[in-house]
Amino acid sequence: TLRAAGRDSAAGVAHLLAVLTLPALLAVGAVYGRKSLVLRQVDQARAAYAAYTVSFDPLTSRINVSGLIGPGLAERIGAELAVHARVHSLVISSPGGLVDEALAAAKLLESHPELTVQAEEECNSACLIVLMGGANRAADWRMQFGFHRTSPITNVTGIT
Repeated sequence: TLRAAGRDSAAGVAHLLAVLTLPALLAVGAVYGRKSLVLRQVDQARAAYAAYTVSFDPLTSRINVSGLIGPGLAERIGAELAVHARVHSLVISSPGGLVDEALAAAKLLESHPELTVQAEEECNSACLIVLMGGANRAADWRMQFGFHRTSPITNVTGIT
């Protein structure tokens, strides 16, 4: 009878553990599932910022950047700098975009002190970060700059 009680106790403990851990496992799965959904939404939102152009103008020996600052901007600028050794300036016109991408571009520009970064037409939000990455900066004296605090690119809440 002692063995039977021991088995029943072990089975009871196993059952109790299963009952207690199943909701926890389901909760963890729900959190990870929600995080996965959030990551997909962030990826989709970031992709919407990919509509920018980076081009080299051989007549002026400058790189022109226009549009939203989006994924891969620093890499695209770096590729143009690698191919065109005689670049002396980067001209940017942007309503803003992704802060992390602007920071990466600014860091790249800091490593090229020979470049002048010039803002033309429009330079708001994250564009200012890119502009400030240049050792030499220029803008039209009538130009207006737009500053604001950062904001999320999705409306997802409750994920930590």
